[in-house]
This record gives sequence, structure tokens and C-alpha cells, in this order.
Amino acid sequence: MRTLLLLLLISCSFKGKDESKGISAFSADSDGDFVSDGEEIEQGRNPNQAELPNFEFKFIRNFKLKSGEDLILEANEVDPNAQAKVSSPEIKESLKRSIGKFAGLESITYEALDFNGFHKIKFPELSMMDLMKLKSIEADSVDLEFDNFIKLSRINYYDSIKNPELVFYYYNHDLESLEEIDRVVIEREFLLGSNETFSINLSAVPVVLIKENLLKRGEFLYVEIADYEIPNLTTNFQTLMRSILESTVPLVVSTPVKTDVYYVAAAREIRFIDLLKEAFGESVRIEDNKLIQVNEISNNLGAYESLSELRGEHKKGKWFIQSSQVKTDLYESSFSVGDVVALSYLTGDELSRIVRDKNAFEFTLDSEELNKEQDLGDISKNSTVYLKLDTTLRNRDWVNSINYSIGPDWGGYKEFLYHEVRLNKQALVASHSEVASRIHLEINNTSKSLVEILKDQRIIALEVDGNLILEINNLHDILGATEGELDHLKIKVTENSTVQSVGMHHVVTSGWAAGRPGTHRDEAICTNVGRAIDARVGYYVDVSGYCSERRPHHNMLGAVLKPEHSRRNVRLKDQIIQSFQILKVNYWN
Repeated sequence: MRTLLLLLLISCSFKGKDESKGISAFSADSDGDFVSDGEEIEQGRNPNQAELPNFEFKFIRNFKLKSGEDLILEANEVDPNAQAKVSSPEIKESLKRSIGKFAGLESITYEALDFNGFHKIKFPELSMMDLMKLKSIEADSVDLEFDNFIKLSRINYYDSIKNPELVFYYYNHDLESLEEIDRVVIEREFLLGSNETFSINLSAVPVVLIKENLLKRGEFLYVEIADYEIPNLTTNFQTLMRSILESTVPLVVSTPVKTDVYYVAAAREIRFIDLLKEAFGESVRIEDNKLIQVNEISNNLGAYESLSELRGEHKKGKWFIQSSQVKTDLYESSFSVGDVVALSYLTGDELSRIVRDKNAFEFTLDSEELNKEQDLGDISKNSTVYLKLDTTLRNRDWVNSINYSIGPDWGGYKEFLYHEVRLNKQALVASHSEVASRIHLEINNTSKSLVEILKDQRIIALEVDGNLILEINNLHDILGATEGELDHLKIKVTENSTVQSVGMHHVVTSGWAAGRPGTHRDEAICTNVGRAIDARVGYYVDVSGYCSERRPHHNMLGAVLKPEHSRRNVRLKDQIIQSFQILKVNYWN
């Protein structure tokens, strides 16, 4: 088992001695914390519960991202409310992920768990709606500066810790593992009761952390307090922890308020019920082989069929039990050194928001190309979808590009227009009615256009810098889609077109020219009636760009209209080129 993260400990009353090794109760060290049982009793401590330096580590959301000397992002640009958020132990997130697999069951449930990595702290996630307002970062190398603080609690038997070594990680979604970024030693002594703030500078941070984790998923860093010196014991954390784990069974207790670890002495083995009593005394209530209450927190969550029903239920919850070994009869089972037991109390709202999987996508759909739809995989009624839409409209239309008039020449006059197809490129917000009617979300062959979806008051919609940003929590209901065994979310764009006559277009012929043969034809522009060059009249019409040849003959300029400029019907398309950035968060049902 890897070393355990130091978390907040609570002192309780415990039993008095252990003579199993033939050592006097006074000199024995039942819990392996390098303080004898006798000394702990004299100090008012419990010899059957190991105590570590009790400190709080927090991330102060005051970060800057730099590329060389260029500032590319700082904290005040994202989620101003995040300042109040506090780092949480990764073990709490790990327990919740495991509970999500079976939390729909009515009874208290447990399963075998792998507790590797639960000594790490997860930095708070940032708001996706705020992060989607930001532009992409193009830098190849990023430096990260941020502030933290450590506070050694006054409920403590240690005066200080020194020189903590911090290891920083990010989660690599491709490899599905934590990747180490850097190790930093803070050369400082942290004294009892003081708030010590310090800055961290990480150089050459992998850009994938910023582009794939922070900007697409709101995820930031993990930190592990790998080691530190303990002056009171003239030892270090790693050495002390190895000794404690050789003598105790860790009991992890996680509630919405905090996460604690109790290291309970187990000379040989300890029954589950005794483990709870050692940690909480008589403040534990078990009825009909169910854990009902620990301290003042008790089960009060009613029956439910799916976790999505529990959204918004902040005041009612239930206890879950997990262990490193599956026990057939948990309440009569025993645990020994090497085992880990966890109790988690989750509110209904927490249960409904346990993430099953999280997927980030970036892609472009073109209404004129083959890729007119994108399958985003499975989605449930208990899912949240974040969308950022960057819309470009390429509009093909005709314009009167050139007006040809020939005359007056002895009373004759002719006029032609060339209707030319031109491509106009225009950036639009996706909520623009014409565009929104051509973007569709679909689940199980049930779809609605974006213009219909935007009418729903339950979604959150923002327009920022020409982009539309959406947060949708109830897409099944909004679309009116029936939930199936395997639901898929698709996004589609559709085309729009009109038919227009383009090319050379005869407008009017008057005077003597009106009686000339062929003057009403569009091609007559290439057989101009009149003198090609006439000093008295002073005009010359150059139609070489539209006519294939020129044959001077008497008063006529003979030529043939090029085929591409002949009058014809053309299908003109309004082409949507729609770029999407999407985060799809599926919660357990």
C-alpha cells in the first residue's frame, strides 16, 4: 500500500493498553506513532489511535499562465467565485466514483477498493461556462504561477513541520493516469496556528494540461505532500507513516464538510464494529446490520429509483461503507494491518452528481460537405452538456457586378447586366435565427433545432465575442426524447439553398438599335451595335473578359459569349461552417 495523505484528525477516547508483544503497556507503542502508550496517556492522548501533524493545505486561486514573458491567462479572467473553493482530498473523489457504480441500491453497500493515490489533493475545478469564454491558447510552452497556504492546526501535538516536499501532477486522459509535472521543496518551517502562504512556479508545464484539462474540462492540478520533517520526533513523514501503517487499520470518514482519517491500532485484527467504536465511542448507531448514524450525521434519505431524482437534495443523505476487501458479513468481519475501511456520507445532490465519465470534443461541421453530423456517444437523463458554438456563414448570392450600356449612337441604346455569383463570408452568433434553425441536437432519432432549444427557460445561454455558449442539464426533457437502453447524442447542421438566374442579362434596347436582329438576346453584348471606335461619340466597350473572340466587321463588333457567362439557373447555397467545443458530463443514474 502506498503512503497515506495526511488529513484532518479528530481526537476521541479509546481503550488503554496492548500487551500482545510482551512489552509493558507504558513503553509499548500500539499505534506505531513513535510515542509510547504511557506517554500518550499522560498527555491525554489515545494510545490506540496514531496522530500525525494535523495541517490544512489549500490552493489559493491566484494563478497566472505565461509563455515566456507574455501573460496569456490569469485568475481574474475565470470564475471569480472560485476564490472561496477549497482543495479536496483525492480520496473523497475516489470514494464517490466507486459509490456511483452502485449508489442506486437502497441498502448500505460496500465493495473492494484500490486506495492507491488517496494521499493526493485535488485542486478545485473551475467553471466550464467561464472557461468557455476564453480563447484557445496557442503557446507551445507554458509556465504556471499560483499561491497556496499551509496551516498547522492548534488541535495538535506537534509544534511545527519543516521543508515539505510537494509533487504536482495532472491527469493524462489519453493514458488514463496521473503524470508528474514537478517536485518542489518549500524550504520553510510552518509553525503551529499560523497561516503560511507561499508561491509555486512550475516551468515548462505540458500544454495538454491547459488545452485539454483546464480549458476543455475545468480540471487543474493534483498535489501530493510527499514528505516533510517533524522536529518534535526528529523524523520525517515517510518514516512515521511506514511505522503507523505497520500497526493500524486506516478508517477514512468522508462527509460533505470534511474528510478525516483515523489510524486505529490493530495488534492482530479488529472487528468492523470495534473499529467504529474505537473511532467514535458510543456515537455510532447500527440497526438491522445497517449503519444508521455516526456522531450527529444520520441516514435520512428516502427511497429513490434513479440518482437523477435526487438533484437539489442538499440536506438529506445516507452512509456508504467501502473496504479494501469484500466481506460477506461486513458487521461480523474483522480487518487487519494492510486493510483500509471507508465510510462516506453523501447527500442526495452529491449522489446525483457523481461523474461516470467526462468527454471533451472539438470539431467542425460543414452544411455543404459530407460531415454534416457528429455522434457524441452515449448520454443519459442525468447528464450535463456544455457547448460553445463558433459560427461562420458563407453566403453565395448574385450581384449586379457590371452594367454595360452601349449608346446613344444615332438614337440607339442598349443596356446589359452581368449577374455574378459571389461568396460572402460572415461570422454570426449561432443564436441568429436563420443559423439556429439549421443546427439540431438529436437523441434516439428525436431532434430539435437550436432555435427551438433556446426557447427553453431551463438552459443557460451566453453570447460572448460572437460565440454562443450553452449549459444544458435536461436534454432528454427539452428534446422530448424517450430514454432507451443506449442513448446517443448527435449534432447536425442542414443546408439552405435558393435557385437564381445568373449570367449576362439583357435589360433594355431602344431607338434604332431595338430593330436590329438579335439585339434582345443576352449574347448581344458580344455583337455590339455601334462603332467600336468612334472619335465623335468617344466610347469603346471592352468585353474580352466575357466574350471568346472579337471579329471587327463594318459597324459591328462580332463575338461569342463564353459558356460560363451564359444565362442559366444556379443553385446558391448558404453554407454553415459550425465549429463546436463540447464537454459532455455523464453522471451515474
